[in-house]
Amino acid sequence: MKGNFFPDSRYDVAIIGSGLGSLAAASLLANRGLKVLVAERHYLPGGCCSIFRRNDFTFDSAVGMVFGFGNRGFNSHRFVFNEIGEDIDVIRHEALYSVTFGEKRIIFWPDLDRFISELGRHFPGYEDQLRKFYDYLADFYHNVIVADPVIVPPTEMKRSDSLKALLKHPVRQARMIRLLFRSTEELMSKFIDPKAEELYQFFDVLTSTYCYTTVKETPGVLAVTMFIDNHEGGGFYPSGSSQMIPNKLEKSIERNGGYMLYENRVDEILFEDGKAAGIKLEDGSEIGSNYVIYGGTVWNLYGGIIPKERIGPEKLKWVESLEPTFPAIVVYAAVDYSAVPIGTNPVEMFVEEFDEIAESDVTVYISSIDDPSICPEGTHVMSMIAPSKKKWPPRGTEQYKEMKKAETERVLKLVEKKFPKFRDSLKHLETATPLTIERYTLKNEGRVGGPKQSIGQELLKRLHARSEWKNLFICGDSTVMGMGTPAVTVSGIGAANLILRDLRMKEYSYREPEVERVHYLSEKKRKAVDLEKTALDRDTVPLISGSCQLCEIPGCKMKCPDGKDIRGVLRRLESGNFPGAKRRLLETKVSTDCADCPGYCEKSCRRLSFDDRSVPIKRLLSWLEKEVIR
Repeated sequence: MKGNFFPDSRYDVAIIGSGLGSLAAASLLANRGLKVLVAERHYLPGGCCSIFRRNDFTFDSAVGMVFGFGNRGFNSHRFVFNEIGEDIDVIRHEALYSVTFGEKRIIFWPDLDRFISELGRHFPGYEDQLRKFYDYLADFYHNVIVADPVIVPPTEMKRSDSLKALLKHPVRQARMIRLLFRSTEELMSKFIDPKAEELYQFFDVLTSTYCYTTVKETPGVLAVTMFIDNHEGGGFYPSGSSQMIPNKLEKSIERNGGYMLYENRVDEILFEDGKAAGIKLEDGSEIGSNYVIYGGTVWNLYGGIIPKERIGPEKLKWVESLEPTFPAIVVYAAVDYSAVPIGTNPVEMFVEEFDEIAESDVTVYISSIDDPSICPEGTHVMSMIAPSKKKWPPRGTEQYKEMKKAETERVLKLVEKKFPKFRDSLKHLETATPLTIERYTLKNEGRVGGPKQSIGQELLKRLHARSEWKNLFICGDSTVMGMGTPAVTVSGIGAANLILRDLRMKEYSYREPEVERVHYLSEKKRKAVDLEKTALDRDTVPLISGSCQLCEIPGCKMKCPDGKDIRGVLRRLESGNFPGAKRRLLETKVSTDCADCPGYCEKSCRRLSFDDRSVPIKRLLSWLEKEVIR
């Protein structure tokens, strides 16, 4: 097994991957007292919901805004954090986002009436039609989708609960089923003149944003949730960066005795007597478990870690027939504060071509507008995501380097049209190609959304939480719920509930919390700390630990005589996971107290490449060694 960290040889549940679906399942199961292991090939949890740092600039890898934290609507994130008793601060968006659609800049206000008026202003003559359309959607949403709140995928509901819902609301259920097989375009045409070409193109933008499909492809039932739910619950940014969501879930898992195994890729799911019985890591070591949850893509499951002799030809044919979402390229930039005009929203979408989902579409996340603490004062960080439909050559080749350069320039030119001072104010620039995304997240060819949620492979025609193999369960964006952080979180809740059901333990069901664990902030204020002089306590240690750059090749660990996972310890401290940090620190302790060490870690700290002070590793770890953790 890689590294100096050794989990136990057997668990109740082994979970493959640390995306939000997997972490939701792991945290909920650990909260019920089950012994869980999460195996992740990366050194950070979260999958696409993670970060990296460059010279104190914190970049969200892919997730710059999340839904599902609101106290109304489809609030799966809020549900999980309240159930596991873990506090998290989130910053509420004043506007959800903005879309620049040709010459129109349309602001998505949380208040639905205000948003419809905004649409009416940009599409004169259609406001009454738009209002009738949204009235229908809102009525369906409130009286069918959330009339009886549930927090699990429909396919994972108990039969008795499904039957009760059917008998209680037969008309509602029939309407729901009909909208599974009708396109959003067909639904819209009942209210909006089909000749309103530009308006239909605008709604193409909306559906492609949420599920990478046009209105012709998108099932009507998804339009109900896509077009209404975000206005109900609102959009948020986690205080401290998107990494705080997986870090806080990890904290709950470790607090309840679970184990997070990083930098170890699972190569195979083990079976005994036809049942899933554990996992085999890439170095050949094996970990047994009573149950396995898989949180990756459908293609990596059936084309990878399930032995082919266990898969029927019809299933393989079905998997190969699934149409994926498009690959993405992400350009990350740090710029001077002046490059972002006053009035810019934290999420800005720019659309130039209206006939299809085009490479000229780009979404810009400027998370530092919400949370200025994620970059140095007087600067902004930007993550620019665009489709990249070209066939990429192998990484490292000259052809790859040339294409990466050309694709980066293409995205920069698109953004520069909207932010004229952008290029002149650049302080840092780097690009994640589709192959980079695949390398770090195992998303096939950098297709971040899994299979399209189009008619023909919608809802019931995707993977369910219960697989065809006993004791193997599935969550993530290839399953019924599909893509987006609230949806994959629901898939994790579903997988956890099925295991609890098999064990005849209490399942999770929707309820209002006794104690609210999600704390809404209107803004995040920067807190300055002196790395050398600030006294250490439970309030300042997370702030100081945030000066760690989370290096991919951590010189601190390589120079540590004991091989301590300093990066992992500091990341846990940053999110207030003191028990997990101490457990990780003591796991590798040999004989040297950090206070007595010559400090090789600090001398090799990458922070010294741009600052005259390293991360105060010795101070932080010495404090942690002495701190009584409860």
